[in-house]
Amino acid sequence: PRPATAIGPEAPEQPLPSELAKSSIPPMEASPFVPGEVPCLKQSDLRWGQDLFGPCPPSGTYTKAGCGPASLAMVISYFQKKEIPVDTVGQKVVEKGLRVCGSGSSPNIMAVIPPLYGLSSYEIKPFAFENWKEEIKKCFDEGGLITALTRGPSMFTSGSGHYIVLSDMTDDYAYITVNSSSKRTCPRQESLEDVYEFKKNPGVWCINK
Repeated sequence: PRPATAIGPEAPEQPLPSELAKSSIPPMEASPFVPGEVPCLKQSDLRWGQDLFGPCPPSGTYTKAGCGPASLAMVISYFQKKEIPVDTVGQKVVEKGLRVCGSGSSPNIMAVIPPLYGLSSYEIKPFAFENWKEEIKKCFDEGGLITALTRGPSMFTSGSGHYIVLSDMTDDYAYITVNSSSKRTCPRQESLEDVYEFKKNPGVWCINK
């Protein structure tokens, strides 16, 4: 399967990812970029982790609030066959007014940012599970990747929510790469039913060329 990709946090009842609760996530070194693979870009990467993500308080760094740009950067890098830095994508999120201080990024980033890089995006509606799974499979069969906004606490985040990327699937599992609030294996497998159960609404998008 194609190596998987990302995740990040959000806000109370609103479908917006939020700053991480923990104040000290150690910075991480970058993994080498391999064309044809979905890169594992971490929010806490030494190159941008401690930088401010938009005009937000000191706690609003990429490490604490950059799950949205991190997820998109992994997807965009995969399709462009070169690494696109998380903070480069984050700047476009800020310029488009989609950074929400205290919450992270608006779900609208998934519709607005991909076309800036020549990509298409559409939301996968919250069908019944088996129909939803067919739509996920269709996206992969057509060469796309999936981004999702999940709620927490769950296996995806200890916070109130997180953006993730699905890079492939089997009948029962999705391949997922966690970005920065965790040192768990990247990529890893998670149950598709868990993704379905913990997704928010709007919460799942197919991104393709």
